[in-house]
Amino acid sequence: SASASASASASASAIPVSQSLYDESVLENQDAFDLNPEEAVAETLDQFRTQGADVSLVVTSHPETEEGKAERERRAEFEGALERLDGRIGGDGSVRLGDDENDDDIDDDDRRRVAGEI
Repeated sequence: SASASASASASASAIPVSQSLYDESVLENQDAFDLNPEEAVAETLDQFRTQGADVSLVVTSHPETEEGKAERERRAEFEGALERLDGRIGGDGSVRLGDDENDDDIDDDDRRRVAGEI
């Protein structure tokens, strides 16, 4: 439909919001407008959407709630795992296993499992 394609092109040209900018904005809105955590999140999301910003890649919970802290921790762990994986893929697409000092977290079962899947 026309609205779906307009929405897709709008999100393609929207400026992405970083996690740190989102978190800072939530806390600033909460303080400035004396909002509770849920209201601060809603206000911040509304502001970014009104500005045409893309918040699709951020954790949109409140940064100081238990849920928000846990979600950000999981995101950080996931991003760390992606970085470690990225560091093991060569320019030719080959995958390096067990050839550096950071391999303490990779055991023989992991090596066999990955080698069997390649």
